[in-house]
Amino acid sequence: MWRKRFQIIVALMGFTLLIASLSFAAGTYVAEHPGGAVASRLPFYDASMNVAHVPPSAGVPDGLEEQFAVFWDVWRIVENDFFGETDRQAMIQGAIKGMVDALGDPYTQYIDPQQNAIMREDDSGGFEGIGATVDMIDGRLTIISPLKGSPADRAGLKAGDVVLEVDGRPVKDMDLIEAVSLVRGPKDSTVTLTIQRKGVPEPFKVSIVRAKIPLISVDGRMLSDQIGYLAIRSFSGRTVQELDKHLAELEAEGAKALILDLRGNPGGFLDAAVETVSRFVDQGPALWWENADGSSYPIEVKPRHTFEGPVVVLIDEGSASASEIVAGALQDYHRATLIGTQSFGKGSVQNVHQLRDGGSVRVTTAHWLTPDRHEINGVGLMPDIYVAQDDTHPELDIQLSFAHRVLRNRIGVPRHTPFFK
Repeated sequence: MWRKRFQIIVALMGFTLLIASLSFAAGTYVAEHPGGAVASRLPFYDASMNVAHVPPSAGVPDGLEEQFAVFWDVWRIVENDFFGETDRQAMIQGAIKGMVDALGDPYTQYIDPQQNAIMREDDSGGFEGIGATVDMIDGRLTIISPLKGSPADRAGLKAGDVVLEVDGRPVKDMDLIEAVSLVRGPKDSTVTLTIQRKGVPEPFKVSIVRAKIPLISVDGRMLSDQIGYLAIRSFSGRTVQELDKHLAELEAEGAKALILDLRGNPGGFLDAAVETVSRFVDQGPALWWENADGSSYPIEVKPRHTFEGPVVVLIDEGSASASEIVAGALQDYHRATLIGTQSFGKGSVQNVHQLRDGGSVRVTTAHWLTPDRHEINGVGLMPDIYVAQDDTHPELDIQLSFAHRVLRNRIGVPRHTPFFK
């Protein structure tokens, strides 16, 4: 089972996936790095793509003439003998998709021009959809995390929910991008999902009205006199600027300790994750990059002003990819205490190539490891202190309250200090 989400981008989405105009889908970015153009699944936010374009074909690869001859034999037979109209473009795209799917890797994918155009939409003010990150796990479209306050959140969707049908259409074993395309849609339109939930005997339907989802990367506030709170919702192109702004404000307000909330964060730009680590660690690798040939190299932190007080990081099953880079680094350096539940476990990387027909293909090429070289792909991060939320009282944030109590004891704040949730 897969699960057990320079400027390199790693949603490593990953996917966990979000699609622009959907907040329910998937996207991929790519950028330059000494190791080549690398990327992975991530929320499709407002960032330019620097993509390696495939050069013009030089013809049939040497040694494959006989195999390609069979392909063209079948092509001619179908065109000559098929009863009905043939769509050459659909046949070509189907052949490409079949070739890529034959590799057996759910994250090595061909994305046709129509779907690719959707994924590359750039709406800096936000996007329209239900507001949830998803992934295809064992052929099942699975909710990784609903975005806080989104239509999906208000409808009661939970991490781990499996989407069986979209408007009555089964999505099991469907390509992830295709399934996501069924869910996306304009604001004020309605989509009905058939949901299977652990512990609930029968599937049930949920109708959700799509909405405009604002892109807010970082939120910050004081929880009490000396304890600040920072929630990073995703690692986008704006994260570092917003993080520095909120961190400076919290320190100015007297924050001596900090809660960094990465729950439900599906990932994003790797560079933003490295910059975030650099606000708490002043030297050493933020992660290790491991290539398919076994070679590896460190990606170092970037020395900046660092927050030196005690830190707690909140994680859950919706924390994936770039958020796991941050949490894993702070855990390895003993710079923070991780509280919550086991994270998602997305540590693979995909190259993305834009194709001349407007489509794209992404190919898994690498894994990343934590600073102490821990493999998290399919495993996730285990918190230092396991604290689960109480589903019977969703209005209570037990994990946040516990983190506040831990920091209060650590810095010696009196018990009667008010907690401003």
